[in-house]
Amino acid sequence: MSCQVQFRQVYGVFLTLKSLDVNTNQLEGEIPDTISNLTNLGAISLFTNKFSGSISHDFGKNSPGLFYVSFSNNSFTGELPPELCSGFALQNLTVNGNNFTGSLPACLRNCTELLRVRFDGNQFTGNITNAFGIHPKVDYIAFSDNQFVGEISREWGDIPVAVGNLSLLFNLNLSRNHLTGDIPQIVGNLEKLQYLDLSGNKLAGDIPVDLEKCDPLLSLDLSHNNLSGQIPRQLGSLSNLQYLLDLSSNLVSGTIPQDLGKLASLEILNVSHNDLSGRIPTSFSTSMRSLLSFDFSYNELTGPIPTDGVFKNPNVSKEAFVGNSGLCGVAEGLIPFTDIIRATEDFNGKHCIGSGGSGNVYKAILPHGAQVVAVKKLNLSDSEEIQLNNQMFQNEIRMMMKVRHRNIVKLYGFYSSRELMYLVYEYVEKGSLRSMLYDEAECEVLGWPTRLKIVRGLAHAIAYLHHDCSPPIIHRDISLNNILVESGFEPKLSDFGIARLLNPHSTNRTAVVGSYGYIAPELALTMRITEKCDIYSFGVVALEIMLAKHPRDVLSSLSSNSNNQKLFLMDVLDQRIPPPNGQIAKQVVFAVTVGLACARIKPESRPQCVLWHKNCQREHKLAWMNLWG
Repeated sequence: MSCQVQFRQVYGVFLTLKSLDVNTNQLEGEIPDTISNLTNLGAISLFTNKFSGSISHDFGKNSPGLFYVSFSNNSFTGELPPELCSGFALQNLTVNGNNFTGSLPACLRNCTELLRVRFDGNQFTGNITNAFGIHPKVDYIAFSDNQFVGEISREWGDIPVAVGNLSLLFNLNLSRNHLTGDIPQIVGNLEKLQYLDLSGNKLAGDIPVDLEKCDPLLSLDLSHNNLSGQIPRQLGSLSNLQYLLDLSSNLVSGTIPQDLGKLASLEILNVSHNDLSGRIPTSFSTSMRSLLSFDFSYNELTGPIPTDGVFKNPNVSKEAFVGNSGLCGVAEGLIPFTDIIRATEDFNGKHCIGSGGSGNVYKAILPHGAQVVAVKKLNLSDSEEIQLNNQMFQNEIRMMMKVRHRNIVKLYGFYSSRELMYLVYEYVEKGSLRSMLYDEAECEVLGWPTRLKIVRGLAHAIAYLHHDCSPPIIHRDISLNNILVESGFEPKLSDFGIARLLNPHSTNRTAVVGSYGYIAPELALTMRITEKCDIYSFGVVALEIMLAKHPRDVLSSLSSNSNNQKLFLMDVLDQRIPPPNGQIAKQVVFAVTVGLACARIKPESRPQCVLWHKNCQREHKLAWMNLWG
C-alpha cells in the first residue's frame, strides 16, 4: 500500500492534526495535495525517507500556525510552495538533500521568526536576495551546493545590512554556488559567528580585514574563489580559530603574515595554489602546536623549510611543499636543504663521490648521523634552465619519486631554484659497479654467483620500469656507472629518468643521450627512444660484467659476415678469477647468451623483455627461470 493511499484513508483524522512526524523510516511515494488543507498543522517532519514528487503548490497557504518544516534527505523535486511562510510563523525550514529546483519563494523575505534555514544540496537557482530578507533571530544558514548567482556585496539588497545585524548567527555556509563580487566587510559584524564557508564560488576582491571582529570563529573556508590581495595579518587575532583556515586556490599574493603564528589552536591550514612569496614564517613551527595538517604547495615561496615543531611530524604530507621552486628544502622528502648544505660544506669537492655527464654526486651525512644521502647536482644548459620551473618538468621528478623497487635507487626528493637542480637519493654503500669491476683488488669479490646476482637484479629493475610503472619509464642511460652495489652485493640501478628530464620536449624522440658504448645503434638514425634501447644497453652491461671489458670487439666479431673464426666463451670471460663450473657455468653461459640476444643490432630481433620473451628457445626456458628467479 503506497504512502499516498495511506494518507487518503485517514484524511479525516488529519483535519485537526497539529504535528506530523514520520522521519527516519523507509517511507516512499508522493505527498498528497490534500495535506495543504490541514489548517491546524504546526509542524511537519518528513526527513530521511524515500519520498519523491513535488510538494503541493498550496502547502502552507491554509496553515497560519506552521512553524516547523523539514523535508530533508528525500528525493523531492519541483519548486518550493510559494506560500510556505504565509502565516509568518515559520521558525525552522530544512529542505536540504533533495532535488528541488527554481527560485526560493518570495514569501521568505518576511519570515522574521526564522531560526534555522537549510537549502543545501539541491538545484536552486536565481538570486538569494529575491526571497531572503531580514531575519534577526536566525542562527543557522546553509545554502551550499546549489546554483545560486549574484554579487554578495551589491545584489543582495538588504542582505548585507541584514547579515550585519544577525547577532545570533553562528553558521553561514554559501559554498559551491556561483556567487560573485566581493565579500562584504560587514560580515565582520557577526559577533556570534563560528563557522563561515564561502568556498567554491567566484568571489573576488580582498579578504575582509573586518573578519578579525568574528572572534568566536572556529572555522573559516574561503578556498576556490578568485580572491586577490594579501592575507590580512588581522586573521592572526582570531584566537578561537580551531578547525580550519583554508585560503587555497585563489589569487592571493604577498607574504604569509607572521601573525598567523598566533593561531595556537588551529588544526588545519591550507594556503596552497596561490601566488604567495617570501618565507614560511618560523613562528609557525614553534607556536602553532595544534596543527595536524598544512599545505603550502604551488606558490612562489622561498627560503628554508622550518625544521622543528610541527614540521618534524612524521605524518606530515610529503605534498605540503611541492610546486615552490625557491624553497630551500628537499620538499618531497621533508629533508631540509640547509642540512644538506652544512653536511657537504656547501658542496665542497672533498664530499664529491662521483661525477658524470649529468652532474656531480656528493655524500651528505645529515645532522646527528640520522641519515646518509647522495645528492646529485645537475649540470644544466641554458635551455634546460628554462625548463626547470616548468610544471611538466617537476611532474616528471615526482613520478620518479613514486618508483619503489629493491633494485632501483630511491629518490627522496629534489630542490630547485631558477638556475640549479639537486636530486637527493638514498646512499648506496659500495659505489658504482664500474669501480669494483675494474679494480684489481676488488674484482676477486665479484665471483660468478655475485655477478649473476647483479645481472639478475638489473633485469628485474628494468622490467619493473618498463612494465610495472604507469606510464612506463625508459631509463635511456644504462651503463656500469649507473649501477650501484650495496653491502650485500645487491645491485641498484640509478639515474633512471635523468636523460628524460634533461630532454623534456618529447616523449619518444630525443637527441642522442646516454653513455658512449651503451647506446642502441638505431638512435643515430631514427632518434627514437623505445624500451628496446634499454634492452640493448642491458645486453652490453650483462656481457661487460661477465667479460670484465666492454664487449664491442666480441659483438663486432659476431656481426661480421666475413669472419669465420669461432669464438670460445672461456677465452673471453674474465680471466682474473677462476672459470665457472657445474651449475654456475651453465648459468654464466646462459647469461652471456641473453646478453648477446639483447645486444643485437636490429631492435626487432631483441627480446621483448629482459626477463622472458615468447621467442626464446624452448630449451632455454628452464635455465632462464633459474637464472632470473
